Amino acid sequence: MSVQIRAADNADIEKLAELEKRQYNEHAYPAGLFYQALSQWPGYLLLAHAGQRILGYALSSPALEPEQSWLMSLLVCPSARGSGTGKALLQQSMRLQKQYGTEKYWLTVAPDNHAAVTLYQNQGFEVQQLQTDYLGPGQHRYLMCCSIQINPAFQINHRSTT
Repeated sequence: MSVQIRAADNADIEKLAELEKRQYNEHAYPAGLFYQALSQWPGYLLLAHAGQRILGYALSSPALEPEQSWLMSLLVCPSARGSGTGKALLQQSMRLQKQYGTEKYWLTVAPDNHAAVTLYQNQGFEVQQLQTDYLGPGQHRYLMCCSIQINPAFQINHRSTT
């Protein structure tokens, strides 16, 4: 499978929202959020695809603090997990954040999402703290951060990214 990474556009939103809905059901981001993200943060929504098939996305946003950003969501469809798609999305997101002047890149992840935690740690993210009830009662999250200005991991050039 040849994975390509590119900036998403409005024509992709309905497919992204469908992927999100299949994964998260009633907790999924609605299509409106993706449209708004494209409008407010052009270039912060990346799409992984193989031909016409959408394999995943990464959505980032600027933080209130200068030179900081958030990885709001990184989702890879179940059939593409373990293929390097998540790593390619994350690394391309990190490259873009460096271009935007980001020094600290933040994210939260469920502590029991071992594959995601490992992916983030392998790319230089470190757990800063466990935030209890972050997304509501019983919805704990690790707060993780990466200093991308000094992290060489995102500089690796993969054939699978554009």
